[in-house]
This record gives sequence, structure tokens and C-alpha cells, in this order.
Amino acid sequence: MGIVSETWWAYFPWSRDVNAGLNVIDGKKVSRKLSALELTGALVCITAGASWCRRRAVRCWIDNQGSVTIWQKGYSTRCNLCNTIVKAISTVATGIDCRFTIEKIRRRTCPPAKMADDLSKANFRAFRQTAWEQKWAIDAEMATLPKELIKWMADPKVDEDLGTKLLAEIGSKMEIISCE
Repeated sequence: MGIVSETWWAYFPWSRDVNAGLNVIDGKKVSRKLSALELTGALVCITAGASWCRRRAVRCWIDNQGSVTIWQKGYSTRCNLCNTIVKAISTVATGIDCRFTIEKIRRRTCPPAKMADDLSKANFRAFRQTAWEQKWAIDAEMATLPKELIKWMADPKVDEDLGTKLLAEIGSKMEIISCE
């Protein structure tokens, strides 16, 4: 997956188990849970970019309408993994005082969407080229993902406490409002 802003970026390849379809949640392979996979990008955004998102209004664009609808409702009636992710995003957003929204965008319709898509395919050359063309002062190194998130993403599972764990790790590096 790829996340991009005007100043920072993040990339994360899904684990071999997720790509091979070995992980199963709610009777479905994680690799088939597209809304959950897309929502995970928003979770990466708010955690890897926590210092940038802190005390700001942040709009995260996703090209999957199902993910956007789940975020807007605050839950999914069919996917407990989506519920884990939505709750974690909300917990982290509250803890860093971020007004976080997720909105629908059509795929590759603007430079940031193209850049995120290029990152998701590990096409770093195209990503850098577009950043250069847009005259963005983007960091050379990618943002650091929380260790707790990397661990969870290697083997995604329903976890009511994921947001609290992430916020605790973020709180060890910067001031947060609450860890509960």
C-alpha cells in the first residue's frame, strides 16, 4: 500500500501470508477483504503520519466506496476486521486531536492519487518523478510505521485494543490526549 502527502510518504508491502490468502477472518481470506485492506491505508496514514496529523484536520482519500461507507457509518455489519480498523483509526485520531475524515476518490485522477497508486505497486521511480513534477518537497526517506502496526499487518486479526496499543506507542514519542 502507498500513502502520500505533500511532505511525507509511506509504503508497506502486504505479508506473504496475506498475499497467499493464508489468513482467514470471518470465513474469508484477508486478501479478499478489499474494504479492510483499503482502510488499513488510512490507519497507516494516521499512525505513520501522527506527528503531521496531530491537531489538524486530515482528509484521507480512498478509491474504494465500501471503505468510505464503512468509515462514515463507523462500523461494518459484515466485516469484523473493518470494525477493528475503524475503531483503531478513531482511537488514534482522538488521542492526537486529529479531525480525520475519509473520502472517495477515483483511481489515479490527480497527482497524489497517482503517486499513492505507484507506491502501492512499489514503482518508486514513477512516484519520485510525479513528486518532482509537482515540485513537492517530499522527504527522501519514508515515514516510520509503528512497530505495533507492522506486527498487526503481518497477521491481521480482529483486535478491539489495536488503537490503544498504537496510541501507546505513538505516545512514547509525542504528547497525546489519552491512551484509553
